[in-house]
Amino acid sequence: MARWTEAQLEVLTGKKLPKDKKKIAIAGGYRSNIQGWFTIGGKKHYFKSLWEINYTHYLEWLLQRCEIKDWQYEPETFAFPKEAYKAGPFYYKPDFKVTALDTVHSWHEVKGVLNTASKKKIKRFEKHHPQEGKIIIVGSDWFKQANKSIGPLVPGWTTVAALKEHQRLENLSLG
Repeated sequence: MARWTEAQLEVLTGKKLPKDKKKIAIAGGYRSNIQGWFTIGGKKHYFKSLWEINYTHYLEWLLQRCEIKDWQYEPETFAFPKEAYKAGPFYYKPDFKVTALDTVHSWHEVKGVLNTASKKKIKRFEKHHPQEGKIIIVGSDWFKQANKSIGPLVPGWTTVAALKEHQRLENLSLG
């Protein structure tokens, strides 16, 4: 599995990586440092990763094809009883609420690595909010497959390789 150095990621993203930034392993390299405000489907949100951006494009594509009723990005924060635990987390905000055509909703979490803190939040969410169902984890295996299969079909979908090529072309034109 190829891995990018911090210097390569900085060239790719056009941003200086913080020294204390932990690398998160994903298929084909490290998680991109792409983040910011994007409008997708007429909804403007601050996304924290390229994966969240692509997953939003995917959900919007499903919506336009009438395969889902709606999607929302981080619409709710769920609390956990502080008296039940000695330490946090005491809150959890799942990435996406996806409403099916039959109006039943599910919660989707985009994750490169499911670390201890994330596992704890999800476990507490499922314990204290069982009516909400289980969290659907959308991770590296899903994105590895999606980049090859549905990615080319979804308007707005991009890959780190495409961003790298865009950056290369920009550097050539600045030359």
